[in-house]
Amino acid sequence: MKKTKNLHAYLILCLILFTSCGGNSDDSVEEAIDPNEPVTWTGTVTSDGSDLWLVLNGNGEPYYDFRIGTGGVVSEIRDLTESSKSLLSPSYNGEQTDRVIQWTLWSINGDIKNTEDLEALTKQRYNVTQGGTGINQYSETISVTINAEKNQIDVYSNPKLQWQVENQNAMTGTHAALTRYTIQTNGSIKIYRAVSVAEPKLNDVVQQWSDFYFEGWTPMLGNSSVFDGLALSLNSSGVPDLWYQWISGIPAYQFLEASTTEGYAIAYNTSKYRTKDAIGVVYGKGDVETSGTAKHVLNLLPWDTGIGILPAIKSESVIPAHSLIEQTLYIVPRQGLTEEMKTELDEMVNEIPAPKIYTPSEIPSGSELETIYATLMANRLLSGTATDNLSELVP
Repeated sequence: MKKTKNLHAYLILCLILFTSCGGNSDDSVEEAIDPNEPVTWTGTVTSDGSDLWLVLNGNGEPYYDFRIGTGGVVSEIRDLTESSKSLLSPSYNGEQTDRVIQWTLWSINGDIKNTEDLEALTKQRYNVTQGGTGINQYSETISVTINAEKNQIDVYSNPKLQWQVENQNAMTGTHAALTRYTIQTNGSIKIYRAVSVAEPKLNDVVQQWSDFYFEGWTPMLGNSSVFDGLALSLNSSGVPDLWYQWISGIPAYQFLEASTTEGYAIAYNTSKYRTKDAIGVVYGKGDVETSGTAKHVLNLLPWDTGIGILPAIKSESVIPAHSLIEQTLYIVPRQGLTEEMKTELDEMVNEIPAPKIYTPSEIPSGSELETIYATLMANRLLSGTATDNLSELVP
C-alpha cells in the first residue's frame, strides 16, 4: 500500500512543507504513499458472533473496521493494516457509553434542570446520550436490521436515561432514534441520525424545549504517535493550512458557525501527515433547515487522550415535543493526507444534507421519513434490550 517513488523529490517536498503542518524530518524515513496508485474501496457488514462490524477494504485488502455497539453507537474504529490499532479515544473508566461516536442532547442553558445551584448546573441539567449513562448503563436497542445489498445497518433505539444517575428520578423523556450506517463506494461511512425530541418532564411536570442542543460526539484518539493535530482546512495539495496542535492548541467550545468553516475537520499526525492515519469528519456547511431559529455549529474539545470533533445543532427557539432532528455525517479514514483526500472532502461537503428540525406537522407525507417517524413514535412505547453486543439482535 505504501511505496517509495523518487525519494529525493519526496524529501525536498517534506522540507518545503515543514512549517505548514507541524511536520518534522521523521517522515523522511517512512515510505511515501504513491499518489499515482488509486485506491478502489469496497466494504462489507459482518459479525464475529457477538458484535457487528463495518469493514472497509482498499484494493481488496482490509483497511479499517467499525464496531457498532450500545444504542447504535460506533464503539471502535481500528486500523487493520497496523495490528488492529485503535483510533478512538480510550474510555474514561472502562465504560462502553462514552468516548464513542454517538449523539448527545442537552438543555444547554439549564432551562430544564434538577438544581438551583449554578455551580452544579453542568451536572444537573437535562442530558441524554445515545449509548447510555456515565455509570455504564446501556440504552435500550429496539431492533437491528442489515441490508446486505446496500451495505447498510439500521439500529432503532430508545435512549432515555439521564447521563448523570442522580438526575434519573427527576428528569424523564424517551428519545426514540434511528441510526443508519452505510458503507460508501468512496471509502467513507455515512452516518444518518433521526432522533425524536421527547416531551421532557421535570418531577412529572411537562417542560418546554427552549434551549435544545444536539451534538455529534466524535472522539478521536489524542496521542503523539497517532493523532496530535486537528485540521479544519487543507490546501490544494492536501496539506493543513488551518490546524491546531493537540493538546494545548485546540480551542474548546467556540460554537463556530458551520457556514464559516470548510465543512470538515480532520484528526491527523503532524510529524507524519503523509503516511499516518488521518480521519476526516464531514458535517457540511449548510444552515439548519427549520421553521424556528437554530444554528449549525462546530465545537472542538481536547482532553488528555482525545480530540473531540463535535458538529452540533443549537436551537434558539422553542421546539415542540415529538419534533424530529436529522443529522448526517461522513467518517473518512485515510492513510495519510493527500490532494485526493482534499478533493474527496470538498465533494462530500457539497452534497451532504444540511441538519434539519421538523415539528410533528412538518414531517413530509408519503416519504421514507414519514415511515421512520411513525416507527419512532411506536418504538418509544416499547422496551428494548440493553446490550453492547448487537449481533444477537439481528433477525
